Amino acid sequence: MQIIKSITKESLRDVSMNSLSNLIVGVYTNIAKVNFSPALTKISEEGIEFIKNFKNTSNFKYELTVPLSKDIELRSYQIEGITWMGFLTRYNLSGALCDDMGLGKTLQTLVVLENEYKKMIETSSSRGYLHSLIVCPTTLM
Repeated sequence: MQIIKSITKESLRDVSMNSLSNLIVGVYTNIAKVNFSPALTKISEEGIEFIKNFKNTSNFKYELTVPLSKDIELRSYQIEGITWMGFLTRYNLSGALCDDMGLGKTLQTLVVLENEYKKMIETSSSRGYLHSLIVCPTTLM
């Protein structure tokens, strides 16, 4: 009983996340050892990369190719938010930035959208669509 009392929500979440991610990495690693098609091997390698980056997003590097105005100086937490959204975008996931008002969530979102749109245009011969929903105060429109 004493052990159960000392477990916090955070430590339980950490143990659960590490156990799940280790299991998934183990599965992907074992799949990679089997002689599957190159397509399945690539999926396995991408799965391992995703789990490693998900466990520690500081390993994930998001390259900004959009030049920012000289008036814009991104703070460290904004760069962290941009990197997080870049991570979500890289793996085709959705997410939300939620914090106090006035910390630059709209700016972070617009930077990522512009960056992704620029990458899409550079890698595609035709203009595609980048579907996004931005919820922001009317004072920013």
